[in-house]
Amino acid sequence: MMFFKQRPISESYNGGIETVEHDGLALAIHESMCEYETEISAKLPVAISNVYEMYICDTSRTTEQKVALFEGVLGDAWEKIKAFFKKIAAKLKSWWNSVVKYFQTVFSSNKKFLEKFKDEIEGKDTEKFTYTGYEYSGLKRMEAVDREVNEMITLAMNAAKEFGNKASDKKEDKPDDWKQEEKDKKKQIDIIAMKIAKNDSDYDGKGNVSKFKEAYIKSVRGSSEKKEIKNFSKGMSVSDMIDYLENGDDKLSDVKQLNSDVTSAADDYADAIDTLRGKVKDSNSEADAKTEANKALTCAANVMKYQLSYGTAACDASKQLLSAIIGQSSSVLRSLARYKPTEESYIPSRGNGTGLLEAFSAGF
Repeated sequence: MMFFKQRPISESYNGGIETVEHDGLALAIHESMCEYETEISAKLPVAISNVYEMYICDTSRTTEQKVALFEGVLGDAWEKIKAFFKKIAAKLKSWWNSVVKYFQTVFSSNKKFLEKFKDEIEGKDTEKFTYTGYEYSGLKRMEAVDREVNEMITLAMNAAKEFGNKASDKKEDKPDDWKQEEKDKKKQIDIIAMKIAKNDSDYDGKGNVSKFKEAYIKSVRGSSEKKEIKNFSKGMSVSDMIDYLENGDDKLSDVKQLNSDVTSAADDYADAIDTLRGKVKDSNSEADAKTEANKALTCAANVMKYQLSYGTAACDASKQLLSAIIGQSSSVLRSLARYKPTEESYIPSRGNGTGLLEAFSAGF
């Protein structure tokens, strides 16, 4: 990613984050999003309304005291928002560590299998060999998704800067409706999500992350249902499948880059909170101006959070896809190793000196 500086995946955040398992990212992110809605989004407008009323109506305190209290409430709210983005980054880092451990086991098993059966598999007559699975005709979608997610990241960061400028610069015209500004930016992110989902008819491009994941996965599989494939006539060839089993580390690098970029974005969003707060903090001491600034910064945070919903979903889906592709390739090649074309059966050839037990347990 060009726009943001990279941070090491091993960087830790002391936020009490428990280990996120390789198949647990969606739940971990959902928990954070729910916490944001209940502990920040729901409470912040009420708190701002109350402190604004105090600022206007309380005559027992000096203006300086009321300003200090106003800024204290805002400061507490924005510390929580900053912590939210840091927590997302920490969860992504924990998840990636679990993903690496998971794939290490998978790669080890498959390499042992190929060491014994690769030559035999490559020499098999596959004319009548069939299997049921996905064609995976859209494998290049997995290579492109990182670029498209980065479009979202750049858009969200630029939106935050734009909102901050409008809130802090007295010469800038303030929007009549900050929420509409937020909706417009989210719609632009949705348009990019539609590109990732290949304009799937089941995905309407309106922020439904579950539908987005399904559409992205479908675009890589090539269909929503498995098909009977004969003689590797469609989808992945024998050499493609061997490549995924032999060079799993290289295939994993695309998912690693995507995770690294989304993790860096979450960290950068946390940094942006500090930058924007500093920019608007001293721009105007009036309560109206501070309330207006808070609206702008809240909308900026919501746009960045919205992008992370898509970004983390893309990470999770890419990992699921890679696991499924390797799993299908492994299963098909093991069937092919047992397949004896002359008898159209699944009794393995013993030309390489292997027995039945060894053939059926290879790599396990």
